[in-house]
Amino acid sequence: MIRSACLFFMENKKIKIGMFDSGVGGLSILSDVHELMTDLEVYYIADNAFCPYGEKSEIQLVERATEITHLLLQKDVQLITLACNTITAAAIKKLREKFSIPFVGVEPYLNAYNKEEEIKELSKLAVLTTKYTASSEKFWSLKNRLDPQNRIVHATSDKLAMLIEDIFNTGFDHDKKKLVEQELAPLKDQGFTHVILGCTHYPLISSFIENYLSVKCIAPGRHVALRIQDLLIHQLHYQPTDTCLPDFWYFNTLFGTWGKKKHQKIELM
Repeated sequence: MIRSACLFFMENKKIKIGMFDSGVGGLSILSDVHELMTDLEVYYIADNAFCPYGEKSEIQLVERATEITHLLLQKDVQLITLACNTITAAAIKKLREKFSIPFVGVEPYLNAYNKEEEIKELSKLAVLTTKYTASSEKFWSLKNRLDPQNRIVHATSDKLAMLIEDIFNTGFDHDKKKLVEQELAPLKDQGFTHVILGCTHYPLISSFIENYLSVKCIAPGRHVALRIQDLLIHQLHYQPTDTCLPDFWYFNTLFGTWGKKKHQKIELM
């Protein structure tokens, strides 16, 4: 009887996961995770004190990711998601070597031609990334493996992620709309049917991107959420329940205190 009670407790104990990004971009990943698994206790760190990640060196990013990991481990999280393409490219390998818990990263979904039924041979795809991601060995290794025929056109943006961060914090106006359009302009009227979003900030304005470029956006969030679910089930014996936790824990490194926020789908433009 005691053994059965212990087993019941283990199976029903809440799973805690951590997630971090340089700012709010990772909330696009969190939204997809919560849509798939509503019973997870999530601790999210917006590292605004170290933002933007793309202007830091690899050594700095590894050191910072290690610090954030220690902060999340204080909350007894059992899995950590690097909800940012830049920090994934720079640090996930080192984190996996240093810590024993599972880490999940975010990469541009370059497997679209092979995995997405709606994408036909006549489709024309572009992938939009930050400059740091574009310069990383990890990105090009992934692209060469998943797109060996080089059918996906690669484009970069210097400022779009920080513009989205600014829109989230201070609101959207005509001037910011023009700045966003400038960042997207190289992809306009080029015949693209789909744009792969290679930064977690970009899905927060996916509707605007789709309307402005007349394309369909491909975001990584659903695939990341499925990967998290698979690891939780097979490594941590997670059993999904009907429980719906309406809040998640949120920490901004500029202010240094944990607070609760409501789960919600964010669409900024």
